[in-house]
Amino acid sequence: MKKMELLLLREVLVIAATAIAAWTDWKTGNIYDWLTYPLIAIGVVLNLIELNFLGLGLGAGVFAIGYLLYYTGRLGGGDVKLFAGITMALPFLQGKVYIIPVLLYSALIAVMFFSVYYTVKLARLKKLELKENSKGIFNAAIIAIALAA
Repeated sequence: MKKMELLLLREVLVIAATAIAAWTDWKTGNIYDWLTYPLIAIGVVLNLIELNFLGLGLGAGVFAIGYLLYYTGRLGGGDVKLFAGITMALPFLQGKVYIIPVLLYSALIAVMFFSVYYTVKLARLKKLELKENSKGIFNAAIIAIALAA
């Protein structure tokens, strides 16, 4: 296989696995082993084919850091394996470490999502006065849009 074909395979694999993981996590609250273990294994095989030992090390490092976060209760086990699998399958993109922007964007999206989610939830429970807090909510929305752009 040519290098570009392997890159395309890696990209399609990561996009498909991430989409499935997002769906199952949303519906069930779980990211399943039947998804993450093959992603990690295929990533390892692809890195060995390309003799990309730096990619293997990077994936192992992401797993080690993720395991510490899992052990301390900061991250779910499925999330750790998914991030490790993403890193194994696609350690670099355009010469840069791929997982760093993935983590940053994931955190940003989570903050924005949960901000909206809990604002709506508290407003429905009548524990948040929308009229009194409308200026703050508007300012937070503007900041979120600016960060997303």
